Amino acid sequence: MEEPAPAGGPATPRSPKPPHHQEFRDPNSPSVDPGSSGITVTPIEIEQLEVAYLCMRHSSAPTPVTPFVAGLIGLELARRQAILTGRRELLGQVLDDVVHGVIAGPEVGRKLRAHGIDVAATIRVLVGSVDADPQKLRRVPWSLDALLDEGDDQIRTGLVDDCVVALVPGDRDAAPLADQLCRQLNGLGANASVGISQPHTGARAVRIGFHEARSALQVGRGVHAAEGLSVASLLLSSADTPVKDVARATLQPLLDYDKDHDGALIKTLCAYFASGCAPQSTAAELVIHRNGLQYRLQKIEALTGQDLSSFHDRVRLWMSLAALDLT
Repeated sequence: MEEPAPAGGPATPRSPKPPHHQEFRDPNSPSVDPGSSGITVTPIEIEQLEVAYLCMRHSSAPTPVTPFVAGLIGLELARRQAILTGRRELLGQVLDDVVHGVIAGPEVGRKLRAHGIDVAATIRVLVGSVDADPQKLRRVPWSLDALLDEGDDQIRTGLVDDCVVALVPGDRDAAPLADQLCRQLNGLGANASVGISQPHTGARAVRIGFHEARSALQVGRGVHAAEGLSVASLLLSSADTPVKDVARATLQPLLDYDKDHDGALIKTLCAYFASGCAPQSTAAELVIHRNGLQYRLQKIEALTGQDLSSFHDRVRLWMSLAALDLT
């Protein structure tokens, strides 16, 4: 069974240190520590990364065949990795097409079934992000367990928008897998985070789950479970639209006024929306007279060119506050 991992490239590696690894290794010798009671530790590398260690106890000098054996093991693991890499590259392309709406309807189910993904079953989507070179995600080898597993993978993985995507069957507990993935991503770079989607079924499961899990990444580092996806959160989580730029342009007059006059127009607007646009409740929350509130609201309208009696304009202002995290 395969662990969640960067696909479209490599799976996430587990740290393959042997017991008391530091006692085995000699900084001046990559293979033998004279004080280790005749134990030879030879690293097995794939893509210049140690994925396993060949540990051998001997009664005399280390045998020269040890590096040869380690090399043969490394070649076999590299061969298996190449097979899994090819599978993930193909699946990564499909996931990318599904997420970005290139394919839809029955074609989604057909292509995912070709990779062993049953869209009729419940699926949770994990999305992992880390500040690291995307190519590093593709080069990192799988864990030794995944490479030695001859059975069919139950967890499919891919790389979409430089994020690791893992599809977890609904009958599996996604939280431990997300924790493990986050720990492994931490080994690749800074600010590792993993989002967990709600369970979904059907052709839209992967696409909706991806955006749900990615929206959970906005919380910050670590593992976060997504709440139900809303239209607002979907718009704000999209990197393809200049939502924050438009929001700042809309609210900049208020931000500048508050800065220059030690004002509270942004605070007033937030309180106004939080009260359901009820003037009496807003004035009570701000501890000001209703006439003072009316003056502030008129000032907001004058500076932004928006009409607070218009539902359309109120939505625009609220979305702008949400986009800049001012709510």
